[in-house]
Amino acid sequence: MTDDQHNGTEEPKADFGLPQIGELLKLIGVLNPITPVVTTMDQMRRGAEALVSTLETLQQTLVQLNATAERMNRLLDDVETPLRITSDAMRQMAPLIQAAGPLNALSALRNLFPQTSSGSPETKDSSDPK
Repeated sequence: MTDDQHNGTEEPKADFGLPQIGELLKLIGVLNPITPVVTTMDQMRRGAEALVSTLETLQQTLVQLNATAERMNRLLDDVETPLRITSDAMRQMAPLIQAAGPLNALSALRNLFPQTSSGSPETKDSSDPK
């Protein structure tokens, strides 16, 4: 009699099949040829997810940049026309301003004769001791 028969426990004998292959792979463990492939695939998946996330962020940035460019174009359209009109008017008024130059000298003469409230120039009174 064997020790197993004395203890009353007898191990069942299994046929060679899948459970033994699983146990063999458990024993090999580190040398499992599938593990590096799974690790590589997982790294590729994470890399692809990071790439997609980056592209989505870039797309959002480009949309915002496009919206900003459109706003700037509208602002320039609103401001450009009045500026052109003003600059054209200034160019047309330039000869008038140059022609009015001598008239500005006359305004200096007006300061020599201050106006009274009645609108006529003041005259100096001879009885005034000043």
